[in-house]
Amino acid sequence: MNYFFGFNPTLEQEILFFFNLNHLILLFLVIGILLSLFFGIHAKTRKGIKLTQLALGSAFLVLETGRLVWFIAERVYIGLPISFEFWFSIIPFSYCGVMSITAGIVLIATAVKSDNQTMTMQIFYNILFSLGMLGGLLTFSAPGIFDNRFSLLHFRNFQTVTVHILLIFAPLHLIKTEMLKVRWHNVWMAVSGFLGTAAIMMTASQISGVNRGWALYIEEMVQYAGVYIPFPWHLLVLFLALFIVPLLFYSFFELNYKRMSNQSVAEVPVSYGVNMSVIVCGLLLGLAGILVIPLAFPRTPIGNMWGLLCLIPLVIIIGSIILARSIFTNRLY
Repeated sequence: MNYFFGFNPTLEQEILFFFNLNHLILLFLVIGILLSLFFGIHAKTRKGIKLTQLALGSAFLVLETGRLVWFIAERVYIGLPISFEFWFSIIPFSYCGVMSITAGIVLIATAVKSDNQTMTMQIFYNILFSLGMLGGLLTFSAPGIFDNRFSLLHFRNFQTVTVHILLIFAPLHLIKTEMLKVRWHNVWMAVSGFLGTAAIMMTASQISGVNRGWALYIEEMVQYAGVYIPFPWHLLVLFLALFIVPLLFYSFFELNYKRMSNQSVAEVPVSYGVNMSVIVCGLLLGLAGILVIPLAFPRTPIGNMWGLLCLIPLVIIIGSIILARSIFTNRLY
């Protein structure tokens, strides 16, 4: 048990997983697990699918709760106080962390709700597909998040690997069960999730003073390429670089859908209808807010609760979606 949950380093030397043989073995392991999950979990009845989703959602929340409990237990073991700064440091303010909690809640809600084809559920499905899968793929493409003090089978690393595997598998399961149809006219849902999560990351970074989710700068670009793009303009490069992968996924599924069904790409289901001009304006205002609001602070990061102002772009995006839906519905009648 100490080998799996212990707090003392169990390795004589660090084991690195970064473009080496260990990395290659890890990739084969992850691909094998994903294929086993995708083809092995094949519930066809409504009850079976809901039980699968309930199990997946619970797994996300149990793993994230276990992570918090382990950090608290380690803190107690070391004998350090459990302060506000400590709590803020262990809350998963990262794209994958936010997505894992979101995935847990959404999958449990999916298992409980009778109607999962509402626009709200489709927004969350598309966010999980774009951000969740992207986070998992990037993590395993260049794994730099493992705790090298411990083996890959230690709970800290086991939890990390399992969560990121599930982040890739969860949207694939939604596609397999036909609850999520990846269509180009829903790309705005992914963009809204990306910008909304970025607003959360900026808020956490400004309050804590710690770079969360690349909100303050891109560590990897500075460390490996020696390139520093001034804050906050590095976010434009980050958004462009990260969103290329989801756009490729949307293009692939759209072309496949068009080939299989011969339906028009421009066809938009009425149940998901929104006023796109309002959506576009809301997303642009949200992006502008993420970039401009931190510039109004006397320093960056501000290091206090004024950082909550960085949540304004998230409010703008949510408000624009509600307004766009309302306008579209009113026009129908």
